[in-house]
This record gives sequence, structure tokens and C-alpha cells, in this order.
Amino acid sequence: MEHTKKDLNVIYYGSAGTGKTYTATDKAKEFIKKNFKEKDNLKEEIDQLKIDYSNAKGKEASKIERELKQKEQKLNEFPTEESFIFLTTFHPSYQYQEFMEGINIKETDGNISYEIKKGIFQKIAKWASDNRDKNYVLIIDEINRGNISGELFTLLEDTKRSVKDSKDGEEENSEAVSISLPYSGEKFSVPSNLYIIGTMNTTDKSISLLDVALRRVTKTCTK
Repeated sequence: MEHTKKDLNVIYYGSAGTGKTYTATDKAKEFIKKNFKEKDNLKEEIDQLKIDYSNAKGKEASKIERELKQKEQKLNEFPTEESFIFLTTFHPSYQYQEFMEGINIKETDGNISYEIKKGIFQKIAKWASDNRDKNYVLIIDEINRGNISGELFTLLEDTKRSVKDSKDGEEENSEAVSISLPYSGEKFSVPSNLYIIGTMNTTDKSISLLDVALRRVTKTCTK
């Protein structure tokens, strides 16, 4: 299935117990399916080699056996789905610092030091930016319950996403938006190969606080 830009941000609305998280996980697996084309091809090659090996003799059998072991080793080295799909759950005390970037205060032998800590979203966006040929997915359960800065909604818009460099065959996005992170000062943008899937409980009273903003940047689905 081909995915459109509108699929970059998807939210599943519904009451509790309607399978929103389960559906979100299935959708995430659909988004990353392209990441495993090479793995699927390798599995087919291994299956064929096993057939060839069963019919071969002598030196030919030894040659096929070596090739089979090499390909099986390569197959074992492939990343799993968990390398591309991540899950977090928002709650009323969930802060911008946890999601994007914050400061950790450390005390060692009476000395206080400050350490910049990357949030889950910043980490995943960096991985996706560094691996543009793969798709990444962040599932956010209860997406309306976190206390997250509104500037992120602009970065999530499909027209504001960063794309591959033009040298890789994809045109640069002249409308792409980036921000300077508050503590590190690093430039941050959301790459076009990072999909966001949220779930929202329609019985939650806090839903109206983010509903309008979320509908502007997401494709909504009712469960």
C-alpha cells in the first residue's frame, strides 16, 4: 500500500476498550513494511537454497551449504520491528522536557552539574533523519493528555517536514520548518519518514484542549 503525506500523522479516536492501541500498532507495522523488503527477499533466497541443497551432491552441496550459512547469518543481523516502532503514553504530568529536551541535575560528591537530556521524540527524529531510506513510527497513547508545546504542531504538518537532500533524488522542501531547541540550541525539524500515530479517548474531558490543533495536522479515524 502506498502512503500519502496525510498519513504522516494519524489519530484514532474512540472510547476505552475499542482497540485503539491494537489498531495503531497494526498501522505502524504497515508503515514500516518497506523496511523489510530486503529481508523478505533474503528469506526467499534461503528457502530456494534449502531446496537446491537437498538435491545437490558433493562439491556442489558444500558450496550451497556455505552460501546458505552466510545468508542465514545475514538474516539474523537484520533489525527487528522494535527498531523502528516506539511507544509512549502521555499523562497529565508529562512535560515538553520529557518529550523533546530537558535538563538533568546531577550531584556528585557535593558538586552540582547540569546535563542536557534528549527526549524520546528528539531521539527518534534524529534516527529517522540519519536513516532516510527507512520509515520510523512513534505511537503516542492518550496524546491529548500531555503538556506539550504548541510549536510542535507546526513541525508535524506534512508540508513543514524536512526531506532528503536533493543529491539523493528528492527535492528539498522550501516550506520545511526547524526550531532551535531551548537548552542545546540545536536545530530541530521532523523528517518526512517519521510517522506519528496517536490514540485519544473520546470520554476524556481534556480532549477539547487539543482537539482543534490535532485535527489541523492529522488524519483522524474513529474507532
